[in-house]
Amino acid sequence: MKIGICDDEPLVLQSLKRIIEKCIEKNGWLAEVLTFLSGADLLEKMSEIDIIFLDIDMPDLDGIETGRQILNTNKNCKIIIESGRVDKFKESFKIRAFRFITKPFDILEIEEALQAIWHLNIGVDIIDVYDNRIPYPVCHRDISYIISYGSFSEFMVRNKRFRKDISLNELEKILDKNLFYRPNRQYLVNMLYIVGVENDIIQLKDKNIKISRRKKKSFEITFMDFDLKYGRSR
Repeated sequence: MKIGICDDEPLVLQSLKRIIEKCIEKNGWLAEVLTFLSGADLLEKMSEIDIIFLDIDMPDLDGIETGRQILNTNKNCKIIIESGRVDKFKESFKIRAFRFITKPFDILEIEEALQAIWHLNIGVDIIDVYDNRIPYPVCHRDISYIISYGSFSEFMVRNKRFRKDISLNELEKILDKNLFYRPNRQYLVNMLYIVGVENDIIQLKDKNIKISRRKKKSFEITFMDFDLKYGRSR
């Protein structure tokens, strides 16, 4: 993840950079922060940026015009408008800004904005699975659970079964670690799909999965933390 900051005031730029880096460290995110003193400089690197903190009031190319050009070159980039002028709030809608933060900066406001974006990105990576040897790319978040049969694993995706010649040990390395938990040797469970937990049983909409005795405490802690951060949207 690359986070950009574009502001024509060097002191403001460095102050916001320090705040964002503190948020990154606190939350354990993997991210790089890049700084730009003008909209023109930013646009040269825009294809690399995932999140941009964008000042509205800049000379030559202001934040709104820079934002319009961002939408043309990198429509997936999340724009966070930063300004000391609340009267500029409505203008941020013209460039589909994700958030509007005010100057002087509030670290909690900035952290909340970043967390909201991180939560949107949970489980968006793709993995190829197979049906009758035909590959199908699926998002991690669309897999409700995985069951291992030794030499291959079976994936439940939107009530359809797929398979892949891969072990659960290997899947644990490549699947989104924020989403999946291994409650026993045979299963990986997507925590978005958990509808309840009773004693040592994980309840999904169409499946009950047993939590091994040695994993019970670990699961309780992991699931509670997940629920606080992301909730369960399924």
